[in-house]
Amino acid sequence: MVNNSINILLVEDEAILAFIEQKKLEEKAYVVHHVSNGEEAINVIAQQTLPIDLILMDIDLGNGLDGTQTAEQILKLKDIPIVFLSSHTEPEIVEKTEKITSYGYVVKNTGIVVLDASIKMAMKLFKAKQEHIQAEESLKIFSLAVEEASDAIGIATSNGKHYYQNKAFDKLFGKIDSIPKTGLHIDKHVRKSIFETLMNGNVTHREVKMKDKAGEIIGVLLRAYPIKDESNKVISLVGVHTDISKNKTDEQVLRESEEKNRRLIQNLHSGIVVHAPDTHIIMSNDRASELLGLTQDQMMGKSAIDPAWKFIRSDKSTMPLAEYPVNQVIAKLAPIRDQVVGIYRPVTNDVVWGQVSAFPEFDNQGELVQVVVTFVDITELTKTKEKIQQQLIEKEVLLKEVIHRVKNNIGNIESLLVLQLELSENLEVKTNLQEAISRIQSMRHLYESLLVGNNYQEISMKDYIEGLIESIKTVFPQSKKIVIETFISEISLSSRLATSLGIIINELMTNIFKYAFNQQENGLVSISLEKNKTGIVLTVQDNGIGIDPEMITKKNLGFGLTIIKMLTEQLDGTLSLSNENGGKFVVQV
Repeated sequence: MVNNSINILLVEDEAILAFIEQKKLEEKAYVVHHVSNGEEAINVIAQQTLPIDLILMDIDLGNGLDGTQTAEQILKLKDIPIVFLSSHTEPEIVEKTEKITSYGYVVKNTGIVVLDASIKMAMKLFKAKQEHIQAEESLKIFSLAVEEASDAIGIATSNGKHYYQNKAFDKLFGKIDSIPKTGLHIDKHVRKSIFETLMNGNVTHREVKMKDKAGEIIGVLLRAYPIKDESNKVISLVGVHTDISKNKTDEQVLRESEEKNRRLIQNLHSGIVVHAPDTHIIMSNDRASELLGLTQDQMMGKSAIDPAWKFIRSDKSTMPLAEYPVNQVIAKLAPIRDQVVGIYRPVTNDVVWGQVSAFPEFDNQGELVQVVVTFVDITELTKTKEKIQQQLIEKEVLLKEVIHRVKNNIGNIESLLVLQLELSENLEVKTNLQEAISRIQSMRHLYESLLVGNNYQEISMKDYIEGLIESIKTVFPQSKKIVIETFISEISLSSRLATSLGIIINELMTNIFKYAFNQQENGLVSISLEKNKTGIVLTVQDNGIGIDPEMITKKNLGFGLTIIKMLTEQLDGTLSLSNENGGKFVVQV
């Protein structure tokens, strides 16, 4: 698909990420404009300083408005497709964006192929939405045109009872209730002749004398048509009346009126089919013929149970008759909107997908007169969605393979360091190698947890931390004399948060093994992780020699405590130290 220089507004507060994303998009021939916060994005749309076609919106935008708030403000100013581009995969975040706009949600670092496909799908969705709006407007215009037509249009049952007339009819002849039982025709023989002609299934065009609502005799050009059911029985009579007591000739009136009605129907972008209350088709346009795979002559008179139709559900199963749009409307006497329907076309042996809406029309007595069904072709959009779904499945397989290879590479590095530890005789070198191995093990266990679970975004903390502690114990021989108790809640956290907590636990356990018990033969370490109303609380406590609570405020911290403090601040958390029969560390995020 050629993007025809689509202009994209990239809203991203991370400068490096924005630069990379902009470069990749420009390689795909998109025109990219970058702003770093929500306020700037709103200003661009409000002032129309740039010709923006689509917005790529990050969710976390630093201080000020976030991505969802910015999107809500922008959509109040302009109807524009917004695709969220974020590292968030939490269901509540995704659901929140779907309530704002449904053009797409792309996880960062999924690659330019997925991003490019998502942009194209969003543009197709937006185009389909605009076309659907245009189709509904066209249908409204058609209904309005009939109601506002200058010709007086009236519809009656086969026994001559009026049940619809437009404004021009009311203006010329009066309301239905005011029409005399003897009719409007001056010559009762002419009235009888017209009725018999119509009931015989024939059309009649003639000039007649009629009484207007003031009782004055006027000349009228009458065009009357019978509406038949499938058995060729006349079920309704339509009369189009033109007041020719003015200066227009019969030929001009007829030509202009018929041409106007023909253009109104045929120029609509949507397919339109009008059903009688028994589901027989009484009118359709060329677009409907194209979508349904039948000519207008073939469609006229067919009912919803005709074997020529074969509708398909969105899950590709055959649609039962009761679920056909016209049958749903007749059963509920209520409109349906935007139902996705597959239409099998026997002539071309293919399926087109349509977004279908249908609504009933009633007479003044509340009786169903007809059902109008509209079709918008969404075949290409449906194919695009299926293609993207397949790409997401392939991406998940690839992601699992990448995680597996990363875990193996980390394992190789760990093995090399263990080999170096066994060969080294220098105590300081051995200590540093032990700490390095311990840190690498925390990363390896993270990837092992990702592989075990089906969710690559979240990790079970109980399994992860217990496995991590067992690995740390193997690195430090003195750990054999220390009892470790764990109280880990059954919670799952994002891989980013789990990584940081794993490193913090590793550094705390390393410090405890090295310094907490000194000359003690035995020791006890307690590790707990729980979730409360304010967040996640990690507590690591030992019964060793204790710790200086003020040391965390000192400038020259050791490497381990520096890492712990840095990670806690990065998570917007707090770190506290105290002595309670030994050292106690509490991290709350």
